[in-house]
Amino acid sequence: MSSAIYIKAVVLGSIFAGWTLIPGPASARPLDSHFGSGDSCYARVYSTEHLKKHSTQRVTEIRFNHFPTTFGVNDESGAIKFNPATGELFFTISVRFRDSEKLYVDGGSCLPDGDQYRCNIECDGGGFVLKDRSKDTILLVNQSGFSVSGCDGEDYREVQPEPDDKVFRLDRLPNLLCKPPE
Repeated sequence: MSSAIYIKAVVLGSIFAGWTLIPGPASARPLDSHFGSGDSCYARVYSTEHLKKHSTQRVTEIRFNHFPTTFGVNDESGAIKFNPATGELFFTISVRFRDSEKLYVDGGSCLPDGDQYRCNIECDGGGFVLKDRSKDTILLVNQSGFSVSGCDGEDYREVQPEPDDKVFRLDRLPNLLCKPPE
């Protein structure tokens, strides 16, 4: 091998080796494309056909909302609705069940945990995990159960992970339908 070709090979090899050492974005967190400083809403309303096939599924509608632009990092109450430094996000969740027309709503917070978010509902309401499924879809994984509308201790409902209320595929809603609660 001529010295010119050898030098080119060494230089190119060094460049390619250097590319593998360049770190990714320091701020990368799980589900960054889904959550962050912008509003996002994900939901699923189960069809009659789906509910017939899954006769033990109790949840007929579920929605996960994240509204940092409305509430700001520090809103008037002083509550942090999104913390860019840690990735902590605050949410509302609403659930409707087969045996009731009432929409049960609660809130909580999520923290990054590896490639997912671990979320807890306020007032000891349990929690769930959020995972990325695709560009416009997340999975809400109900591992050990959670309750909604439980802070007052009176009218609350539990979502147990058995047998058909374990994993919920939630699709991103258009911005027109992503409205914060008033």
